[in-house]
Amino acid sequence: MRTLRVDDGTAAEWAISAGVVGLDGAIQAQVDSLDEVLAAVDLELDERTARRIRRFTLTPAGSLVWTQDRSGGLHLGRLGGGQRYARDTDALRLGLPHQRDCEWGAGPVPVELVPAAVRETFARGGRNWQQIRTDDGASARLWEHLEGV
Repeated sequence: MRTLRVDDGTAAEWAISAGVVGLDGAIQAQVDSLDEVLAAVDLELDERTARRIRRFTLTPAGSLVWTQDRSGGLHLGRLGGGQRYARDTDALRLGLPHQRDCEWGAGPVPVELVPAAVRETFARGGRNWQQIRTDDGASARLWEHLEGV
C-alpha cells in the first residue's frame, strides 16, 4: 500500500488495523458506483495510476497481498470483496481512498518465513500493487500454514 501522502508505513498500519487494503488516487467527482469510480479515475488521474487502480479492482477475492509496516515488518493478507471509494478523513489523509476488505494475518510474518520473492520485491522498492510472479505458490502455502497455527 503505497501512498504519496504518508509513505513511512503509517498508512499500511492503519489499513491493517481497519481490515482493508488500499491505494492512492484521490478523485474529485462525487461517485456512488464502481463504474462511476472507474470513469472518474480514467478522467482525473494519470494513465499509470488508473491502470493500477483497475488491476486492484479486478484482482479476485481470495488473492493474497503483502504490505510493509513502519518497522519494516511484512504482513500477509487475503483480499475480500469488491472495491469501494472511501472519502472518510483517515482514508483521504493517509492517501488510501480506493479500498477493499482484507483479512490480515496476526502480526508481521517472521522474516525467515517470508518467501524470497517477496523480500526481493520489497527490497527494490516494490509497493505499488505489483504481482510477485516468482512466488511459485510460496505465499499461499505460508497463508495455509499461518492459518493452522
